[in-house]
Amino acid sequence: MTNFKHTERMSRRQLAERLTDVAYALVVRSPAALQIDGQRVRVPDAEELLVQWDVGFADGRLQLQMEVGWPGTELPVPPR
Repeated sequence: MTNFKHTERMSRRQLAERLTDVAYALVVRSPAALQIDGQRVRVPDAEELLVQWDVGFADGRLQLQMEVGWPGTELPVPPR
């Protein structure tokens, strides 16, 4: 699979459903897959993950970014 970025506009409900799909993929013990922009993304099984949160405010609006990495992944250090 190749790397790609995907951006889409969706309702709060649609986002909640997508996050639920991600949560389920992380909970199941066999390798699970997500569909993102028509591409199948396999979610590896791991007991421990690296999670980086980036929270900020711009123009009075909350911006929340979460990056998840599996063992052997180095997450980028956000600029301060």
